[in-house]
Amino acid sequence: METVRAKLTVTGTTLIGDNETVYMSAQYDGNKPEDNTYAAATPSASVVLTVSNPSVHGFFKQGQKYYVDFQAVEQ
Repeated sequence: METVRAKLTVTGTTLIGDNETVYMSAQYDGNKPEDNTYAAATPSASVVLTVSNPSVHGFFKQGQKYYVDFQAVEQ
């Protein structure tokens, strides 16, 4: 397997000064194959992003789901 896809849901955002912090957690539904590509070994995940580019502030919406693909970087 060259790429593993996870589906993350934004659980909250905060804007302090020039930085927006985005909190995400894994979306898992045993009936959806796309949710299961990572869940067999790692059924939970959390991600915290700090976005300092003002033009991106507000892109991530609470409750919205996003795909994240993990692929090894060639050495």
